Amino acid sequence: MSSNLRRVSYVILAIGAVGAVAIRPPTFGGHPPILFVIAAVILFGGIFRAADIRFATREKMRPGDVTTGYAVPTPGEVYAEYDAESIQTELREFAIEAVETTANCRRSEAEERVERGTWTDDDLVAAYLADGEVSVSFRQRVQCRLTGTDPRETIRQRTLAAIEARRSGERDV
Repeated sequence: MSSNLRRVSYVILAIGAVGAVAIRPPTFGGHPPILFVIAAVILFGGIFRAADIRFATREKMRPGDVTTGYAVPTPGEVYAEYDAESIQTELREFAIEAVETTANCRRSEAEERVERGTWTDDDLVAAYLADGEVSVSFRQRVQCRLTGTDPRETIRQRTLAAIEARRSGERDV
């Protein structure tokens, strides 16, 4: 049955329900208020159905279109495009800026200090930023294995901690 025919049938059903209540047959016991309420519910149901008015449709219950919504950024998404070398370069730049600021020296002198590894007392961090071979000790490798962390990530965290300590004035080599 087409939707127009269905709508017409619902309207006819509603009108028929009202008509049945208006006659008040004796089998219902002659209780017009109850019959009026029943007829009103049927009538409004028929009108809503005929007009295709629904309070909860699938369109209203479906989540919005995700292409038009606001994309929530993922934490760390900014650094997803960085590889190990670019992260090392960024950390070197942070260290040079920290040495330049805290030692009140020129950029070239700060670069030399970072390159020589004299800017921090952590040998592992100094070797990491000076492009030297970073050899993680056996104890640190076992510790990383037990904690499930990457040794390179541990070196990066130690580098950030050394830069932060330098900037805060805790260490001034």
